Amino acid sequence: MKQFLKPLFEYFTSDLFVFDNCLHNYILISIIGFISYIIAFKSVGKFYDIGLITGKSIGSIIHWSIRFIVFLMLFKVSNVIIKVIMFIVDIPTQLQLIF
Repeated sequence: MKQFLKPLFEYFTSDLFVFDNCLHNYILISIIGFISYIIAFKSVGKFYDIGLITGKSIGSIIHWSIRFIVFLMLFKVSNVIIKVIMFIVDIPTQLQLIF
């Protein structure tokens, strides 16, 4: 199942970017990907522990689904935070142009 879901995940997340700088963007995406992996891994582990799921295939599907949803949520939140920070940092430049 991983052979199908991992390329699908990478296909949908490969075109996401926040920064114009490739290195900064790669670092941010890596951090978001790591956090989403940890959350998905722990969630699926808890599901197995309480007996909610059994079997490797359903665990893989749930893992990649959680990972994708968390990745997108973290990406959107970080994107908004970075855009707000960039706007706030850019305000003095805008004020200098006015005066």
